[in-house]
Amino acid sequence: MEREVNTLALSLLFGYVERQRKTPLGELLAGLRYGEAELRATGGWIDWGTYAELERRIRARFPDEPDLFLHAGRSAIDLEAFGFVRVMASLVFDVRSVYRVVQRATPSFLFRCLTIERRDVGDVMELTYRLRPGLAPVPGFFDIVQGILEQLPLLVGDERAAVTQRPLDPLAVTFVVRLAPGVGVLRRVRTVAGNWLHWYPRAMSELEETNKRLQEQYGQLERAYREISEYRTRLEAMVDERTSQLSRANRSLEQSVSRLEALDKAKSELFANVSHELRTPLTMILGPVTTLLDGVVGPLGARQRELLGAAYENSRRLLRQVNNLLDMAKLEAGQMRLRFRPARVDELVGSLVASARGAAEAHGIALELESPSAVEPVQVDPEQIEKVVLNIVGNAIKFTPRGGRIRVRVDETTGFVRVAVADSGEGIPPEQRERIFERFTQVDGSATRRHGGTGIGLALVREIVALHAGHIDVESELGKGSTFTVWLPKGTAHVTDDVADRRTKDVDVGVKRRATDQELVRVEEVLADVRALHVADVGAAVPGGPAEDVEAGPEGPGPDAPLVLVVEDDPDVRRYLSFALAGRFRVVAAADGLKGLAAALESSPDAVVSDVMMPGIDGIELVRRLRADARSRAVPVLLVTARAEPEARLRGLEAGADDYLLKPFSTRELLTRLTNLIRLRAFERDLARRNDELELALRNLRHAQSSLVAQARMASLGQLVAGVAHELNNPANFLCGATFAIEEKLAGGEPTAQALAEVRKLAGVARVGGERVADIVESLRRFSGRGRPRGPTDLAEGVRVTLALLEPRVRESKARVEVELAGPLIVVANAGEIHQVLMNLLTNALQAAAGGTVRVRGGRENGDAWIGVEDDGPGIAAEVLPHIFEPFFTTRDPGQGTGLGLSISDSIARAHGGRIEARSEPGRGAAFRLVLPAV
Repeated sequence: MEREVNTLALSLLFGYVERQRKTPLGELLAGLRYGEAELRATGGWIDWGTYAELERRIRARFPDEPDLFLHAGRSAIDLEAFGFVRVMASLVFDVRSVYRVVQRATPSFLFRCLTIERRDVGDVMELTYRLRPGLAPVPGFFDIVQGILEQLPLLVGDERAAVTQRPLDPLAVTFVVRLAPGVGVLRRVRTVAGNWLHWYPRAMSELEETNKRLQEQYGQLERAYREISEYRTRLEAMVDERTSQLSRANRSLEQSVSRLEALDKAKSELFANVSHELRTPLTMILGPVTTLLDGVVGPLGARQRELLGAAYENSRRLLRQVNNLLDMAKLEAGQMRLRFRPARVDELVGSLVASARGAAEAHGIALELESPSAVEPVQVDPEQIEKVVLNIVGNAIKFTPRGGRIRVRVDETTGFVRVAVADSGEGIPPEQRERIFERFTQVDGSATRRHGGTGIGLALVREIVALHAGHIDVESELGKGSTFTVWLPKGTAHVTDDVADRRTKDVDVGVKRRATDQELVRVEEVLADVRALHVADVGAAVPGGPAEDVEAGPEGPGPDAPLVLVVEDDPDVRRYLSFALAGRFRVVAAADGLKGLAAALESSPDAVVSDVMMPGIDGIELVRRLRADARSRAVPVLLVTARAEPEARLRGLEAGADDYLLKPFSTRELLTRLTNLIRLRAFERDLARRNDELELALRNLRHAQSSLVAQARMASLGQLVAGVAHELNNPANFLCGATFAIEEKLAGGEPTAQALAEVRKLAGVARVGGERVADIVESLRRFSGRGRPRGPTDLAEGVRVTLALLEPRVRESKARVEVELAGPLIVVANAGEIHQVLMNLLTNALQAAAGGTVRVRGGRENGDAWIGVEDDGPGIAAEVLPHIFEPFFTTRDPGQGTGLGLSISDSIARAHGGRIEARSEPGRGAAFRLVLPAV
């Protein structure tokens, strides 16, 4: 944002609002981009938009004063901010000079965005004020100017001037100033002298303050200059160091370039040498295969002819790729020479289109030739132009869907003969249109591409056309097709010695004597017409051709043989795989990944053999989808690919493939691997079946075990009933016998003292029997799981109370009890249930340690409270110890226990989030430990 307004100009508005209107500025200045201190400072600058916003706010604050800004301008002469203007104006006595001073000072010191033009017309002055175009119009601004212009004559003692506005546009106004008649000199002298006496000291003070600020700024500039000088020195040192580094890097780069040039030359030589070496074995493949297909050595069967035909066609495709590589190597080495001769391009292209029309029609594509009129012969190498045209036509057939159309047009323009090939195919993305002419580049380089190729064809086309001094361009729209146009120059200017072959005929020389000479063994002896080789490749442009999407393989060995699904987009490879597998398996085949997936889900094969790079979905995605479907999850998959790098194999195996086979491969290896996979999967199915049988047997065994457990529980219940009956029988007999005896003692009238004593004795016996019955009932009730309310309980206090209750039993057992408890042991529990546990543990210990020692200890550990009860009795046998907490388990004689005490105690402890631990060694006593969460 440009700063165009001096804050000195704001003093007009601020002074008028504060002095005349008695209004604080806080609300007017809120929310602006500048703070109040910055706006009140003298000598600062702000942008025009802020100034306009201030005038708008002041106007909105005083809506009932239409002449607000005019009065503000008239008050300017009384402001201290205009003291300097007063002094400058007072240097002269002519009122017009005052206006000239204001005209010069205002744009420089107050408004940078303002221009002022002055014109004298007799007694009238015309002052035109113009704001810079693009600023927001502020009507109040010109009212302030008018007020100032009216008051300026007062500076030299004249009367106020009459000023009127004449608007030109929103950003420009002409002020017509009419001065009052002149006044006396004496009045002017008094006015000027008063101005000097009143305003000169203040103006000088302002100048001194300004000078002081300038001196400070000068000091800051000096310091900044020194810093910049130091930084420049450091920067120069850095530049020198960087220059040295760049020099070293440049030398290293030059060395690298030299090495790269040497490597590039070596690569070109390698391409040329390898291409030459490949052509000889290809000759020895094509020659014998052609001899066999011609029937020279005898008739062939249908399958033999099919396999040899596939070998012949693929060898010719390989030969064309080898020739392309050789041509590319020659181009890179600058060794390709053209055999120029005058040729009618329309006739040449017409014969090529006729040769390729059969291949196009085989793929359901209409191939048309348009040649409005005969074209002028041009100097070209016909053999190389054939490569150009057939490459472009072959690509058009490759990327045009069935039912599409290709138009080849030959015409001439000024200086050129033009060959255009337009197709209705897929089109080329805009970002790929330049890259398609780069070597080894393809529009679709993914594993799911629908068309093969090495990416050499169009690069070779561009180089050949460039050798003819022509050019090639492409226009394309996605979904609507592409048009490739070749421009071949007329005349002979392009036939130069650096590209023209000076020989008139081929001469056979030794191999590699000259890089551009032909070898002694000539491929043309086997393939007499080079054009036939290119046309054959065009015919194979679309993999799969019109073949069925899913086709049955050769007849298998029998209906019980394993079924194998072959998924391969190349029809020759697909037929070969089907033929190779047909001797051992039943075979079905699919032409791409999506068709293969559908066939796998429909036919449920025993194995799948799939290529990796296929249209639709590639082999790795096919494996993922097969593994994701329950119907095909267990089908073994063998991936076949030409990519030998480990990363590609790992991707396939990680996706779920069972094995990987690299091209080329032997039929024996393919059959062996596939047979092993099918056998392994059959073994896995058999293993799964046996596992199911074992699971069934295990379920039956568990059912039988459950039955045995139920029977054991019934037996235990019978033992419980017998034990409870026996336990209840004795105290019941005590009760009955004591009751009968008491009745007899009291039946003879008034009882004697001796009879009463006997009655009391019998009552004690009855009480013991009743207590025993109550104990048995309470034990059974607790075993049934009926709980009670819980609260804070002190285990230490529970031990003391339990020992007090067991004092008669302690005396009876003659055991010594040692107690060692560490303070209160508070837990949240049902006190009665915990006392029952302590009672059971202490009773068992007293019984086991008759005449011995029982030790009771307690404390805290890891947030738990624990009570330990140890005795020095005979201990518990190792085979018995794991069963002591089981219900109804007891080692006592019948009638001496129910086998529920420890079981109930263990249940109580677990219900409280704790446990009972037991350890024992035969002959060394037993130790039980109750552990509960502490508070």
